[in-house]
Amino acid sequence: MVFSYHSLTLQENEYIMELRIKEILKEKGLTLKDVAERTGTDSSNLASMLKKGNPKLNTLEDIAHALGVEVYELFVRSEEPVKEATKDNQAFVMLNGEIFKLTRAKDVVKLPVFTDYSELRNNLKGFVQRAEKAEKGTKPFAFTGMVETFEVFTLLYVPETETFYLVLCYKNGRTLSYSYDARYEFNRGTEGDWDTEQLYLEIRNDIEETVKAKSQSEKE
Repeated sequence: MVFSYHSLTLQENEYIMELRIKEILKEKGLTLKDVAERTGTDSSNLASMLKKGNPKLNTLEDIAHALGVEVYELFVRSEEPVKEATKDNQAFVMLNGEIFKLTRAKDVVKLPVFTDYSELRNNLKGFVQRAEKAEKGTKPFAFTGMVETFEVFTLLYVPETETFYLVLCYKNGRTLSYSYDARYEFNRGTEGDWDTEQLYLEIRNDIEETVKAKSQSEKE
């Protein structure tokens, strides 16, 4: 997942990240002056940085240490429109509870999140139909997204070999991969035409069944 100070940049299911330092101070019976003293920072400068919402990562780390919490605990999620990252709106990636700074706004990754299978199916079918029309000299192209359980998938098509590659990546880092040879596995036998509908169904089912099985295992 990709975060800026004020945004989790997902195309669907959008969230805002806001600092919750005041709330933590109240919980721990501390004041901003106490934090400033513990971090060796001028209290007025610290208050100004927090008000502007642009403290540097090392400042957040110092504040988290002073409060006895992890950096990610300084943020709270709430639903509001997403703002684009700019040079004044630093971006971060959170992985396994650790926050890593992105140095350029263009490094912020946006992924479509599909909570509605009908939308996912329409996009998949459109991708397969586009691939069928692609000429052999065309460069490989891909369709990437995130499903409701926050597993990421990438479907790559290589025109030169008329082959699709599907990779599913779980939150724990585990991956599953599939390949589909449109020339042989999904060939109707008539002038090399694809069985486009069957190809689409195979890819769709591999994504949906994997997600359903993962959801079921998590419930158990």
